[in-house]
Amino acid sequence: MHSRCLKFFPSFDLLSTDDNQHIKGFTQEIRLSGVGDSLDWVVGGFYTDIEDSISSGGGGFIVSGINALPLPASGSLRKNESIAVFGNVSYEVNEQVTLSVGTRYFEDDRTSKTLSESLQSETFDNLSSNASISYAVNDTTNIYLSVSEGFRSGGFNSGDAESYDPESVVSYELGAKALLFGGRVSADGALFHSKYSDYQGSSIDNQGRNITLNPGEAEIEGVEISVQYNVNDSFYLGFNGNITDAEFTKTASPVEPNPSTPFWLYSIGKCWRPS
Repeated sequence: MHSRCLKFFPSFDLLSTDDNQHIKGFTQEIRLSGVGDSLDWVVGGFYTDIEDSISSGGGGFIVSGINALPLPASGSLRKNESIAVFGNVSYEVNEQVTLSVGTRYFEDDRTSKTLSESLQSETFDNLSSNASISYAVNDTTNIYLSVSEGFRSGGFNSGDAESYDPESVVSYELGAKALLFGGRVSADGALFHSKYSDYQGSSIDNQGRNITLNPGEAEIEGVEISVQYNVNDSFYLGFNGNITDAEFTKTASPVEPNPSTPFWLYSIGKCWRPS
């Protein structure tokens, strides 16, 4: 005697959502430059306006066509409007020495709004400059020293997490570029040292959300090397590598022991160009 048992299982469409994202933006940069016997210059301006909106009609966990656990509707709107003006001048002191200086003013207006949060709005601005000197040892070898300032705007985290401050950096670099063996080998190398204030790092808060925060001040230094060997007109070999040492010099608590920067990286590549 045999018995048969028919079992019926409900159909699952585990998660159903109705999400939409719309991004629109406008970016424009204008430059004016001049080239003289010993003086080169460039001035310009930059503008960008980006709006990113995300909306969700809800949805939920669907079981046999029935919304067993509805999800609430949600949405967010982020706007970023930035302007910048900049200028740079290079002056050839003689056939071997060239001096360069530049500056840039940047202003960034940011707003953020979700259905469950009040409007957040803030303006970040910065004036940063750079200077460098280069020395041509000969027609194929150049040594340079540069000092530059950098800036990255602050912003807003999702939910009730605190916003984060802008990050600034001062970088020093000493390097050399050369063509060797009749131009078959090109080599670049540099030593660098950067000092960050209000370093921006990523973390996970106690609610499991990815957030950006300012864990403290940091210093990053190291060496970079790049070499390319042109075997012939159609084939070359290349090597790129760097060694980086990063650490926090002043921290808030709690914080990771050092910035998330790998100590060393390298890559080896080859390329064949059909003639």
